[in-house]
Amino acid sequence: MKVLRLSPHFYWPQLADRGWPVEFDAIGGMQSQIHDTTLALSALGVEQTILTLAIPGAPRIWAMDSRTRAIGVRMPILPLRSRIRGMVDLNLSWMLGALRHIAREGVRCDLVHCHFSGVYEPPMLARLLRWRTRLPLVLTIHCSSLATYHPLSYFDRAQHRLARWSERNALRLADRIIVLTDRVRAVVEDHVPGAADRMRVIPDSIDAAAFAARAPPQAVAKFRKRFRLQQGQKTIGYVGRVAREKNWRALLELDRLLANQPVHFLVVGDGNERDLLERQIRIRGREARFTVTGYQPRDAIPAALAACDVLVLPSRHEEFGSILIEAMAIGTPAVAFATGGVPSVLNHGKAGILVPDGDLEAMTSSILKVIHNPELSRGLKSAGRCWVYQEFGLAQAASRLLHTYRELGNWDVPHR
Repeated sequence: MKVLRLSPHFYWPQLADRGWPVEFDAIGGMQSQIHDTTLALSALGVEQTILTLAIPGAPRIWAMDSRTRAIGVRMPILPLRSRIRGMVDLNLSWMLGALRHIAREGVRCDLVHCHFSGVYEPPMLARLLRWRTRLPLVLTIHCSSLATYHPLSYFDRAQHRLARWSERNALRLADRIIVLTDRVRAVVEDHVPGAADRMRVIPDSIDAAAFAARAPPQAVAKFRKRFRLQQGQKTIGYVGRVAREKNWRALLELDRLLANQPVHFLVVGDGNERDLLERQIRIRGREARFTVTGYQPRDAIPAALAACDVLVLPSRHEEFGSILIEAMAIGTPAVAFATGGVPSVLNHGKAGILVPDGDLEAMTSSILKVIHNPELSRGLKSAGRCWVYQEFGLAQAASRLLHTYRELGNWDVPHR
């Protein structure tokens, strides 16, 4: 079986040492998820070509293994910057680059699998390829413009209308639609009549044992020493993009509400608004209470999570929140707003604490319960580990995706 995978977002491990160009492409869970799933499918015998965005510093062609290669594509166009979307032309640049590559090289595959996340270009490209090739089309919705994404500015609202139209029309053509949660499945069924039989729920996934193994005590101690995390202080962690939709300003409000508590905020990540966060920390004179690490390579994330007593996720909208399953794999309790698909990820409050969307006082109260109640913390750690192994295994997700591919054709894939 040969799969053409389309995604502007993909993880390049070659950038781990030199740093991810966040001003170019703000890294998030989607890049890592597609990378890991691609390798897991390759191990099952699937041949894959990934057309993704060419990123400065990354190779244009990368042979990931004997069956899989990633190709960076891009057409230079006028750069437009946005606080919300970063380089807003990059998805268009990727789509045009992918079309140019396909025009030159042709399409030699059994099916097309396109990944998208609330912008119009990936579903538009998927529709164009379907009309041209008539190949089976699989779509994965990592963040739905129909079900999840909320526009955050006037310009964002204009793009959002186009994204919803593009997503809806691509879903009508797709042979299979992969969604991450049952919640999104229900919304898509309302928007796209007849889609129910073509949808499969395959959540984000993780090799939990391998992930946890990258956080031995010595690695955690090294991380704490590097970023001068003091003993005796409880560490409240945030790991992810420093971007508007992730609601980083909530961290400042949590600091205000916890002003009398001996806690420290660890912010691991980078994004379009990191400079605004750091400026507010300086203006408020809270430098001693915050550590902002900037971009960290994936191998550092397990130790970062293990260094935290509690993880917070205050996102304004969230399709899944893959950092939650990473925290569960490590054993770090999470407190999150009950937005989007987060409740199902945290097993409706059994594998982490859910608070009403936007209620920072409730989040503060829950944080205090976790850091001052060792029995509660241990219970959440145990429940989280059990839940992530039960529901979010990488091998299980890859097997389900391979089965979905096989539903669309009798292709020869060796069983391994």
